[in-house]
Amino acid sequence: MKCLRLVAIVALFTGGCAPGSRPSQALAPCAVAEGPADAHCGVLDVWENRQAKSGRRIGLKVIVLPALRSAAATHPVFLLAGGPGQGAAALVDGWRRLLGPIQRAHDIVLVDARGTGASHPLECKETGTVLQGAELDARSTEGLRSCLAAYRDYADVTQYTTANAVDDLDEVRARLGYSTIDLYGVSYGTRVAMMYVSRYRAHVGAVVLDSVFPPENHVPSFLATDAQRSLDLLVKGCEADVPCRTRFPNLGARIQALLVRLAAAPQQITLRDPRTGVAHEATVTRTRVTRTLLTALYVPEWTSLVPLLIDQAERGHFDVVFALDRLAEQLSDTISKGLQYSVLCAEDIAAGSNDAPPAVSSFIGTDAERSARHLCSVWPSVPTSASDWHSEPSDVAALLISGELDPITPPSWAELLAKRWTRAHRIVVPGASHNASASECLVGIMAAFLTDPSADLDTVCVARHGREPFVLDTSGPDPSDRHQ
Repeated sequence: MKCLRLVAIVALFTGGCAPGSRPSQALAPCAVAEGPADAHCGVLDVWENRQAKSGRRIGLKVIVLPALRSAAATHPVFLLAGGPGQGAAALVDGWRRLLGPIQRAHDIVLVDARGTGASHPLECKETGTVLQGAELDARSTEGLRSCLAAYRDYADVTQYTTANAVDDLDEVRARLGYSTIDLYGVSYGTRVAMMYVSRYRAHVGAVVLDSVFPPENHVPSFLATDAQRSLDLLVKGCEADVPCRTRFPNLGARIQALLVRLAAAPQQITLRDPRTGVAHEATVTRTRVTRTLLTALYVPEWTSLVPLLIDQAERGHFDVVFALDRLAEQLSDTISKGLQYSVLCAEDIAAGSNDAPPAVSSFIGTDAERSARHLCSVWPSVPTSASDWHSEPSDVAALLISGELDPITPPSWAELLAKRWTRAHRIVVPGASHNASASECLVGIMAAFLTDPSADLDTVCVARHGREPFVLDTSGPDPSDRHQ
């Protein structure tokens, strides 16, 4: 993605400032192309090699959305994006719409972590999305080598790790003048938050973690089993829903039969592009369908399409499969894949996991893990220190949010962390999947928690949350389905 034109730093200061005060001396009002007109923008330079403190310096894009109440006396909230590979500042418009209730009393700070967004991004568009179960072939391997060749005078990819990103974050905190901060991490951002708490506990007020991703649970070692759990819940949900069960009987067996058939004989089809009307030939493989199923499990609205997708695929119609693939590609464009590979290879594949359950019975099998290991045989990395693998015990006030149906960071992962964090409050959102906090109900709870982490939380609205109604045909879901 293109780097945004950045505002020059007017001045820096390192002294502490009162909670909620504006870091106006470190940043400048955002220009039109940089961020919201009432926000502050800038770029802070850090060493690429933090240990050597020599060589290349890289710029970190920073946006601060000031608290709407000028007299706010609360800690700023630093947003930690997922991926790995998403830039928090790059997604400022979406964050702002979602987190309005939190911004009333808190400055919201968005930093594109090193290698993402506009912070010296490691783009690598020539390759597929490994964490969605795609198998790497000779063409994508060549794409990896092409990316690395392009980085030769641009970046040392071994320096783009969670540990360095965490140390960057604390440097940003200090240079903006904040003494204590709150953290809101989503997915991979929760791993960043956990490591920050471990290293810089004295600067942390409270933490909100959505889709908890402990560093010791190495993706993709656990992905196959966790994704199968999510698919099983989808099938059970359809069986328990009379309209879905009637329209799509024996859904689980039909999914398995379709995948077996495509594994034995990939299907050649003619597909018409809905935007241009141009027809082209395409090959439908088992891997393509499993990748689409996994993608659908991330988003409840897409999950509701799965029974219809299977029904149509059995009849030779794969329009929904390719439509979801296109949507997934659009989301994938927000990820700096080079950064994702650097983190994956240094932290997940290098460490491995002897505790990962077997993936033999999973619908995605070992595709994702084999692809990741092949990728990391090409991508340079230095294994992260063993001391960073486990989230340390902590007394930090924490709100842990999980989606019941999440295929990659299931509720059990938050439960694992809660055993070590003595002040952790857990919420499992019924019918939700990955990024379960993206609703008015959860944002209200988060705002109350960040205002007073010791207060009792009103979570009544969570119980009213439910899964999306299943889509029975191309006209949409059954209006009689009241499970929402």
